[in-house]
Amino acid sequence: MTNETQPVEPTAPRTKSNCLVAVGITCLVVLIVGVLIVLWIVRLLTTNPAFKQAYGGAKLMAECQLHLQNPNSKQDISDALERYRTRNSRYPTALDELYPDFLEDRAVLHCPADPRPKDVVSYDYTQPAVDAPGKTVVVECKRHVIVEGQPPWVLMLRKDGQVMRSGYAPHGGPAEPKQPGE
Repeated sequence: MTNETQPVEPTAPRTKSNCLVAVGITCLVVLIVGVLIVLWIVRLLTTNPAFKQAYGGAKLMAECQLHLQNPNSKQDISDALERYRTRNSRYPTALDELYPDFLEDRAVLHCPADPRPKDVVSYDYTQPAVDAPGKTVVVECKRHVIVEGQPPWVLMLRKDGQVMRSGYAPHGGPAEPKQPGE
């Protein structure tokens, strides 16, 4: 009996399959191409004058909406009107009456999109009756032209404190169609 041991051949280290490597490279290339396309689109949009105008107009409209009703501040037209009504048992005859007793900053009465001097009241105001329904529009701003050649978007402040844009409901969706007789 011989005690010969047979030599054990070393096994080759396992390598990743070529298929996995190809998938990884393909994913990386697709990701890089996607990022480049997004950057190209952003550059095109930011250099486009129509996009710049629409973005600037939308920004001014958002600022105007905060003048009308700002949930983070008591220095907006809606709250000032309500404080005036509480103190005087009626609404003011003009928005000028809100400053300085009910609004600390007169600039709130001027729409950011209005090119006239800052001391001019920009908003159209209709004095509501104390018992008028909450849906009664009391303040309107018609200064927001987002797309050149299109009619301006109108922001409306209702007596109940909701700000609406023409054609849209307070929650942001399409407005309910008017019922006959409204």
